[in-house]
Formats: sequence, structure tokens, C-alpha cells
Amino acid sequence: MIGLLESNRVEHPTSEAQSFVAFCPYTFASELVEKLEKLRNFSEKLKLEKNIQVIENIFERVENEFLTNSNHFSELEASSGKLLIEKPFLAFLQDLVNRTITLAMEVLSAIAQSTVSFTSQKEEIEASYETAVANLISQQAKARAKQQIDTVIEAQNLLVEVSGKLEQVTTLIDRQLRSFQDMNAQTQKILHDTRYLSEQLVRVQSNYGLFEGMSEMLWVNKNGNDPFSKLILTVSQDGRGQYKTIGQAIQNATEGSQIRVFPGVYREGLIIDKPLEIIGEGAMGEIAIENANACCISIQSDRVKLSGLTIRGRAIVGAKAYHAVDISSGQVILESCDISSDALACIAIHGRAANPIIRRCKIHRGKQGGILIYQGGKGLIEECDICDHSYLGIAIRTYGNPTIRRCKIHRCTQGGAYVWERGFGAIEDCEIYDNLGPGIRVSPDSNTTLRQCRVR
Repeated sequence: MIGLLESNRVEHPTSEAQSFVAFCPYTFASELVEKLEKLRNFSEKLKLEKNIQVIENIFERVENEFLTNSNHFSELEASSGKLLIEKPFLAFLQDLVNRTITLAMEVLSAIAQSTVSFTSQKEEIEASYETAVANLISQQAKARAKQQIDTVIEAQNLLVEVSGKLEQVTTLIDRQLRSFQDMNAQTQKILHDTRYLSEQLVRVQSNYGLFEGMSEMLWVNKNGNDPFSKLILTVSQDGRGQYKTIGQAIQNATEGSQIRVFPGVYREGLIIDKPLEIIGEGAMGEIAIENANACCISIQSDRVKLSGLTIRGRAIVGAKAYHAVDISSGQVILESCDISSDALACIAIHGRAANPIIRRCKIHRGKQGGILIYQGGKGLIEECDICDHSYLGIAIRTYGNPTIRRCKIHRCTQGGAYVWERGFGAIEDCEIYDNLGPGIRVSPDSNTTLRQCRVR
């Protein structure tokens, strides 16, 4: 964006036809073209033929009508290096901005649909495999009771084969889902940057008295429901933000909004039931969410992201206890947070729809453990420090099926990780040490994959 705007008006005749502004159109257009090239790549991967054709037409128009047609521009001023652009081309650039936004929204919609489809396929496959595994475990238990060694061995071999096939299928699907997540993040960045460009263009138009009312036209359409009119909301206890509580910001936020939280201790229980980002603005330890009467954060929606927060579950004598973070739905991203609990576990993941990504978090001092995964909950937990729990670091049961990867699990009173009551999942490349109980314990009715873990 450097060099995009100049604050000084250039003196020219005042008639509308002769209106000029000091502006760098090449810089602006090249920014948009770069974003459109990425959107074309994503559209090709998602097989959005209409998007691809529209982008190709835009490229041709930019080339023919803008970059190579020198009749619309004056020569560069030798003294200042400013390129003068006539007023009509501001409208052209605004159209280019709007088209980029529309194309990005199409890509995001396609990513969301594909993610739902792949997730549904994965759940169906996992459900069928879970049934098969349950039958094999039952068969194995009966064979053991009857001391039928051959049948026990056969059931065990089938369990290994079934688990291996499930792992292959889910790995392929997970790889595709991660690809969608990466595309989604990059497209969201394109939207954010394009919005910034649009704001800059509005500023140019406003500064030079051009296109009266254009700023309203940019952000509010005739129906008042522009899908790109999402806001960045700010929360600060000292009144410098738009809201003093995070709950108020959530209530007033539209889907896809970003809520930026400034330092303070926010004593409130949050229910997140719409796609949102909640980002800490400042040092993580200075931005705390505490609650004793409910979960600090209950997540009941897809596409939720939490980052840079300290989350403390507090207990009250005689009151019902809660988990600090309760995830019952969605592909949530929880990263770079500090989570503790004086009540139940720091994090609970439950229900087949719960499939979060928890990365680079410190999860510590949980009265009833670090992370509890149950009732078919899934998720990827990676590069987390899980420590100093009064019970277990990680507990997996009742068809819980997470992947724990590159985590440190240590100083837990009852043990590092315990899998029971038909729990599943995988624990990979983890360091498990200095626990008073067993580092890893898997009950006979469960089946967990262990790879390259260091237990001491």
C-alpha cells in the first residue's frame, strides 16, 4: 500500500471533466491483480468455472483499458513522481474492488460447502468403522472369556487392519480439509486487504470531493444486507472501545466479524453461536476471561477462532462446576491461549460435530484435568503445553477420537493420558514425563494409536 495516496491536491481546472487527483493507479491495480491471481488459483482447485472466466475477463480489461492505454493519464511529474489519474478511472478501480470482493465471497462459499461435504463423508466413514471396531472388541472380549486364543488373535489382527484403513482414509480427508482451511485463511486475508484498499479509495474520493456519497454506496447496498459489511468490533473496559464487555460485542456482531479485545479482566460467560473471531490485542496475560457461574467460553458454532486470550475457569463453593472452555460443535480454532480451571477440566470437547484445532496453547492447573474428549468428539491438539493438573492431562472416552501431536504432557497427578470406555484417537510425537501416574494408559475396550512418543 506504500505510495498509494498523496495528501496534496493537484491544481487543475475545476470542471468535472478535468478533475484530477494525485494517486498511484498502478500500485492500486497491481495489488488487486495479485489478489485476483490467487482467487483464480483457488477457483481452479474448487472447479468454479464461472469465477475463472470472470477473472480472465477482468485481466483482459485491466490490460486493455487500464495499464496499456496511456491516453487516460498525464505524464509523471518530474518533481514529485506523482501519476495523475482522471476521475473516471476511480470508478473503474472501484468496480475492480467490488468484483474482487464478490469473487472472494464466492470462493469462501465454495470452501464452506466443500468442507461440510468432506466433514460429512468423514463422519459417515468413521461411524461405520466405529461400529466395526465395537463389534470386534466385543468379539475379542467374548473370545478371551472362553479362552479362545485363535479368535482373540484374529480379532486383534482385524482391529489393526480396520484401524489402518480408517487412518488412511481420514488422513486423506484431513489433508484436504487442511487445504480448505489454508485457502479459507488466505481468502479471508484477501477480503481484509481488499477492504482496506476500498477504504483508501473512498478516502481519495472524499479528499478531492469526488463521487459524493460514494462511501455509503461502498458499504451499504440497497437491501441493507451486504455480505461483506462485517465489522471489526473493539472491546475495552476503559471505554476506549465500542463495547465494555465481550458479550455485548458478540450480541451485536454479524457473522464473520472480528472482535478485538484490549487488556483487562472480563468476568463474564460467553456463548458463541455464530462464526466469529475473538482476538486479544496486547500481551496474552493482560487479557483474561473469568467466570464461576458457567463456562468461560461455550462454543456452539462452526468457524470460530480464539487467539491471544487467558481463560480462567473459577469455582464457587456450593455452585455447579463447569469446564473453562466447552466445545460442542464446529471446526473451532483455539490458538496461543492460556487456559486453566479451578472447577472441572480446562477444555471439554464432546459430540460428533465438535472437531476443533487447538494449537500452541498452555493448558494447566485443571482441577479435573487438562482436556476431556468424549461422546464422539474429535479434534487436532498440537504443540500444546499440558501440565500441572490434579487429575489427568488428557482423558479420552466414549468414542472420543482426537489426534494429539507434538504436545508436552507433564506434572499431572493421576497420569499423562488415559483412554477408556471405547476411546480412540492417536497420540503422536509427544513428550510425556514427570507424571505421578502412568504416562499413557489404554483400557482393553479401547484402541489408540501411539507413534514416536517419549514417555519417562
